[in-house]
Amino acid sequence: MRTWIVIVTMLMSFSLQTHAATAPSHQQMQRAQQDYARYCAACHGKSGEGRTGPALKGSPIVTGPMGASIHFVITGESHTKMPAWGLTALSDDMIAEVLTYVRNSWGNNNVKQYGKNAGGVVTPALVKKYRGMLRSIPDKKKVQTL
Repeated sequence: MRTWIVIVTMLMSFSLQTHAATAPSHQQMQRAQQDYARYCAACHGKSGEGRTGPALKGSPIVTGPMGASIHFVITGESHTKMPAWGLTALSDDMIAEVLTYVRNSWGNNNVKQYGKNAGGVVTPALVKKYRGMLRSIPDKKKVQTL
């Protein structure tokens, strides 16, 4: 069962990986910074340095395929205090903006350091697509323990 979950998660990450050629707009980053401060900074730190939650600056989840970042925000993390934001307060638009902000802040968009998946613009359509793919997995909580 665990092998199946690993395979499905990897396929979802690869199938959803799209690296936008354009950078996020200044307005988008400002709006997302406010949402990050409201929903994320208490645990992950104002500058992504980590507090009660892990650091987002240089995190392999943040600098890797977009699907991994989207997954963690939507489903949360059962063995930590990370809430399932996609099941509660955050819309696809907000998740996309906050993830775009995190993926392009604190050096996380440094392609030379982190590779071709670093940075990029997460779109609401991509979040919606990922949310739909998660619905097809019988036990979403098992997926998030990977």
